[in-house]
Parts: sequence; C-alpha cells; structure tokens
Amino acid sequence: MAVLPLYNTVPFPEANIYLKTDYYTMMTGKQPVTDERVILAILKKKLGREEIEEDSFYPVGLSGSISEINDNGFLVIRSRYRVNLDEVTVYWDHDIEVSVSRRADIDDIDEKERQQKVKDVKNRIIQFASGMQSNALARGYIAEWDSLEEIATAFSPWIMNSTQEQYEILALDSRRERSERLEKMIYENIEMFQVNNEAKSAQEEDYQKIYRESAIRKQI
Repeated sequence: MAVLPLYNTVPFPEANIYLKTDYYTMMTGKQPVTDERVILAILKKKLGREEIEEDSFYPVGLSGSISEINDNGFLVIRSRYRVNLDEVTVYWDHDIEVSVSRRADIDDIDEKERQQKVKDVKNRIIQFASGMQSNALARGYIAEWDSLEEIATAFSPWIMNSTQEQYEILALDSRRERSERLEKMIYENIEMFQVNNEAKSAQEEDYQKIYRESAIRKQI
C-alpha cells in the first residue's frame, strides 16, 4: 500500500485522478504498480516529501487503487471511498505509513434527484464549452462523468476554491449536503471561468482595435 500526499487537488469518491508518474514516484517514494492500493492523503499546505510531518494531513482521506499506467508518463488512480487517517507515521527516510478506517456516508439523497443534479451540471458545462475549439473532445469527456464527485475531481486543479474549502466538502458525511456543496462550487466556478474568458476576449478585441488604428495611422 502506498500513501500519496496531495495538495491543490482534492479528489472525491468514485472518481479518476490523472497524475504524472514522476509526481507519484516523487511523493510516495515508490514505483507505481497496477492495482496497488493507494491512500490519498490531503496536505494542509504545499510541502515536499522531505518536509512532511505526522500532523501535515487533514484527518479524512480516500482509499483507491492504480487502474492504469501508460507509456506517456501518466497514471490513473480510481478513488473508492473515504477513510479516517487514524494514525500517521513518518520515518527518518520520509516513508509514510498510515492506519485507516472506512468513514461511513449518510445515504440521504434520492438516486433520481442525484442523477438530475449531475445531468443539469453536465449540461451547464457543455454550454460553457460550446464556444471552445476543443468542444467535441470536451463533450466526449463530459459524457463519461456519472457523479458530481467525478466532475469536482476533474475540475479540482483549476477550481478557485482553496484546498481547505474543497476538503471541508470531502469531510461531509451527508451525501445530500456534499452534493449540494459540490453543485454550488461547480456552478460558481463555471461562472467565474465564463467571466474571465469574456474579459480576456474583450481585452484581445481592444488590442486588435489599437493595432488596426496604429496600422492605419502609419499608412496615412
């Protein structure tokens, strides 16, 4: 079993996490092995492996396993369920050992309601991506998402919420409350992405206008 410290990426249950193989090796001190169990431990702040101490982690993490290792320098970890980090030991060589117990979910959301939330969020993301050059590729990727947890995990490295804010959602036991918080976070970030893109487009149009006017003046 490997322990993988993570920062600025907070995965959620039943989702794929895509990582560089070099990062995995650097942070675990191990070469990846397909099907090996991995404990995903969330760091409270950004640290190198040699800086990690026993109190560097939040108390709730995830259990998963390596589902794929490809020749392009990437691997995929499939997260499964949340765990409590009951005991953490950091050895002199920076090897990390953890004792964990499964953290129970409160299953208080109807499946039909859950699926509707996922459908609505996916439709909003497709709408946002419609003006992008990679729209066709994005649609294929989006179609594979089956839960808000998968969507939030995919967005996590780019989400503007802090690691702590994302972790607080992961730590929620109520699936309903977790779904509502994930839904809110995803929608808010899509809106921010939209505003940033529109501002960037407007800025580019201003630059093009200034360039055209400057070119015209030079011709006069």
